[in-house]
Amino acid sequence: MLKPGKKGSIFCILISIWGVVMLLILGILFQTGHQGNIGHYGDNDPKDLARDLFIAAAIYFVFLLGCGFRYRHVVKKEQNLELERVINEKEFDLD
Repeated sequence: MLKPGKKGSIFCILISIWGVVMLLILGILFQTGHQGNIGHYGDNDPKDLARDLFIAAAIYFVFLLGCGFRYRHVVKKEQNLELERVINEKEFDLD
């Protein structure tokens, strides 16, 4: 399984934040009836579309949490490796 590193996690976080914000803004606009020139959305009720946009924002938020936890895991792993390296260097210095 492909797991993103530090930079990939940051990219994932930024895209997720953008997705959540945009979808929430669009959902609010559709819910209040101020969708403007977004385009033709068929015979769908704007309130139903707003609900769908809020659901999509929630999915992006869950993805954001996953990316955040992955970033935290990668950073802690790097810190632990650095700590082990420092400890090993000090052990060799004692000889």
